Amino acid sequence: MQLEVPPGEQIAFTLPEGATVQTLLEAIGHRFGEQFPPNVWFKETNRFGPGVQLLLNGRRVTDALETPLADGDELSAVLPIAGGIR
Repeated sequence: MQLEVPPGEQIAFTLPEGATVQTLLEAIGHRFGEQFPPNVWFKETNRFGPGVQLLLNGRRVTDALETPLADGDELSAVLPIAGGIR
């Protein structure tokens, strides 16, 4: 399992068999939770804040945290970007 962390660095996690997206979020919280700003990571629930989209192998799983994981899956946390052309 890998989490893509800006600027493109990938970090591998070893998870138990039967792990879900929520299991991975708990591992992320344990390992990195204190490093995220409080509006990005809610340490009380081991979840990313509103607006952060979770993609498992390129498919949105933000509201499907019980989705099972398989060896080699990649989870991306996509932060919203605002802006425009003047």
